[in-house]
Amino acid sequence: MKPCLALFLASLLVLLSGCTAAGRTDPVSDSAVLVLEGSGTVVYADGAESTLTAEQERLLLSFFDRWYQSLAQLEAEDLSEFFCDSHQADYSAAALDLQVGIRQAQPLDYTLTGYSFVLEVESAEENEDGSIRVRLSEDSVQNFAALPGVDSKRFDTSHTFVMQQEGNGWLIRNHSQFDPLVSTLLYAYMEEYADGQWDPERFRGLDFTQDYIDAVPGYLEQVVEQAELRQQQAAEETTAQAAEEPYDREAAVAYADQWIEERSGDWADYTGSGGNCQNYASQVLYAGGIPMDIQGDYIWKWYDDTVSNRGVTWGRSSSWSGVKQFIDYAAGNTGYGLAAEVGAPYDTGEPGDLIHMGVDSDWRHTVVITQPVSDGSGQVVDYLVDSNTANLQDYPASLYGYTDQILVHILGWNQN
Repeated sequence: MKPCLALFLASLLVLLSGCTAAGRTDPVSDSAVLVLEGSGTVVYADGAESTLTAEQERLLLSFFDRWYQSLAQLEAEDLSEFFCDSHQADYSAAALDLQVGIRQAQPLDYTLTGYSFVLEVESAEENEDGSIRVRLSEDSVQNFAALPGVDSKRFDTSHTFVMQQEGNGWLIRNHSQFDPLVSTLLYAYMEEYADGQWDPERFRGLDFTQDYIDAVPGYLEQVVEQAELRQQQAAEETTAQAAEEPYDREAAVAYADQWIEERSGDWADYTGSGGNCQNYASQVLYAGGIPMDIQGDYIWKWYDDTVSNRGVTWGRSSSWSGVKQFIDYAAGNTGYGLAAEVGAPYDTGEPGDLIHMGVDSDWRHTVVITQPVSDGSGQVVDYLVDSNTANLQDYPASLYGYTDQILVHILGWNQN
């Protein structure tokens, strides 16, 4: 998903209509808050011109704490008391139901044994009506019951809130956050209303919060169906042939762990122009010894940022930074360069392999496996992964949120 779409969506979902009564009669104030148990912190980004009041900070901390307590027990708790708009409360409840449902659909115990989060406020601007628009970035650590001793980390998750004062306290009027279902809906709107071409003016004022609410049950059905198919696929036999040269998985994973929050200055960063996930994954393969390939019909290279799909020692091939183009390269390449099995049996992944994610086999994202995760019988049923855009470390692949996953098992590379 292009970041420009995400930024537009943040403004798209900030509805400036007046608040209507939700389930809560009194706003969150000093006398009515959740016990946070020290799990959350609010900090301010360098350059942030405004700060929030203690009540406003407490509202945000209480909302996030309720969210994580719901994930901890895999039972969605009521969020309506934090909202002054009942429809927006329903929208956030649907988003929480989606996250809980995704975790419930997996064969492992993904309840939480611990969590912490830091909310870095990037801006807090007062609107003409007295409401406050807050843009913040969330870093979190989640500890899953199925993964003792593992800190699963998410960095730089963007949120936009609009808060307004009600009586003697503050409530949330709107909360927008990007997830794979939002991405799916936005792509559908683009195809239907703009012929697939990005035209912000044609989307100005568009509200698909109800579409999101309506889509959650069907989306969860797809999640369950695809999770079952992956486990069925585990019984299949691999047909992969050995490569001539090995893949240094240890070096690949070491590189993956190093460049999650930060970006290597040796390469371009596409975070702001389409996403950095496949660019990052290609760098991981290169760090593991897979050479650039300018031979034959399938090219995989990065010499500079100029797009070039020719077999020359300059430019960047589409397969280096494009998810679908990389899959085409990995599946089609023969002779010199990468040897991989695209669509390998799901339980055959190893550290340094790639998983591509999407919806209805429309592949949109790439992650790097750092560790297989097995059930009580020793069967591999999930993976811990690292990724860019979103920035994740040792996070369960099954919980990312996309319905579909395909394993690309790296065999090594060939000289001929």
